[in-house]
Amino acid sequence: MNKLSFISILAGLTLALSACAPYVTRDNSDKFDGISGIRWNDCASLKKSVDELYALIHSPSPLEHVSDRFECGEVDVPQDYNNPEGEKLTIAVSRLKAKETEQGVVFTNPGGPGLEGRTLPVALEKTGMSELTKTHTLVGIDVRGTGGSSSLGCESLSNFEDAAVEFPDKESAVSYAHKIRESNRSCIDKDPEFYRNLTTQNIARDMNFIRAAMRLEKIKYFGISWGTELGIEFRSQFPDRVERMLLDSVVDLSGDAQKSLDDIVHAVEFFGYFFSTEMGFAALGFKPSDFVTRTMIVCNVYRNVGDVNRQWSDYIERSQTYPHAGSLRPPHPVSSSFPGLSTCTGWPLEPHPISLNKSVSSLQLVGHARETVTPVVWAKKAQKLIGGQLFIIDDDQHGSLALGSFADQAVEYLSTGTYMSK
Repeated sequence: MNKLSFISILAGLTLALSACAPYVTRDNSDKFDGISGIRWNDCASLKKSVDELYALIHSPSPLEHVSDRFECGEVDVPQDYNNPEGEKLTIAVSRLKAKETEQGVVFTNPGGPGLEGRTLPVALEKTGMSELTKTHTLVGIDVRGTGGSSSLGCESLSNFEDAAVEFPDKESAVSYAHKIRESNRSCIDKDPEFYRNLTTQNIARDMNFIRAAMRLEKIKYFGISWGTELGIEFRSQFPDRVERMLLDSVVDLSGDAQKSLDDIVHAVEFFGYFFSTEMGFAALGFKPSDFVTRTMIVCNVYRNVGDVNRQWSDYIERSQTYPHAGSLRPPHPVSSSFPGLSTCTGWPLEPHPISLNKSVSSLQLVGHARETVTPVVWAKKAQKLIGGQLFIIDDDQHGSLALGSFADQAVEYLSTGTYMSK
């Protein structure tokens, strides 16, 4: 399967669903008291939704002949972990059980943020990492705000009009920034507590809750793009719960909006604009992620967004420094469709930067030498901040580890802990 079809599957399904340590077996001790186990079912409703989507485009559903090893379930988690007895959210989960004797459980996340995740185990079984499904159970999660999990729609964001500006000027920027600010605040006002708690930190806590509900002492993890941010947060909060972690296309951990955009523009200037939002289902009018959830998660992390004057000033400086890429929209969710303006303009909530704690648990970072969505410099910086081993693939393909010639090494790492090498 090529990169295009893999991303297409993830995008389409999203819309449909608005060193070798011994394997630690499930533990039914009192460590899990008070947390109910997951009741697994045959994923009938998920399959129906996906099948109906693919019928609309006259294409075979990727879940049409899915194995009976594929199961779904739900977990109720606290909306606010500082108030665990308060409002609850439902998190939709899937698992693709190991074909043979289970040697581990791998939690997965496809990135986004805002992509549904329950179908990723099935998608991975059709890639170069398929061997992993023989000996490992793969877990997919629709994080809060996505797919089959508790979500809130928000018309002011989901129907927000893209900026159609051929030659942007400051007057137009000020006007559009006002629209972004009002749209963001209107959305948050619908349910401030839900959106305030839609953070990477809480999603990591949800993941740990699911781990406990599955009666697992430790997990392995494979995250792509934003899924690397989630993995790093989980590892920082729960270092003793990680057996092994593989992160492909590592995101910027600085939490600095302007610095992230600078790095991307620098990469685009030198390597070209290799990422297109027009690929796959996007070309048919399908959106690759839940835009509302994506906006909330991103803006609840990033700081240093700046007001419209600061953003416009930075945009002009980039345009002068990078004559080819400086005037383009950087491929990053913090960037709006108006060149130079942020989707987080006027954000009224306090940001929650990612936790960056080093850990002794095994960590394999993967970067792509010439990609521009998550420039390889971010993977290099991540290694300095949190440790682990870094492997750089000489290509320009974002999040493509499972589809390339090093997929077998990815499987070997998750299976035995052998780090990737040339």
